[in-house]
Amino acid sequence: MDLHGFTLTNEAIKFRANNDWKISWGGTVNSLTTDNGDNIAVTAGTYNIKLYAWADGKGKCELTPVAPSKHNN
Repeated sequence: MDLHGFTLTNEAIKFRANNDWKISWGGTVNSLTTDNGDNIAVTAGTYNIKLYAWADGKGKCELTPVAPSKHNN
């Protein structure tokens, strides 16, 4: 999964499959698990997000902050 310019307003996130919590990835950004992992702590802001989920129920994610755009009027 690859999302660009996604705004997070909460202080924690978790990933789920098929719009259902039966399969979800939690833990830490470098060590996600589908074994009831904790929510992932984040700072509110806008991010590019990449999720790498593997068939063994593990994975990782990358949260890259997006700098605010500057508009000249």
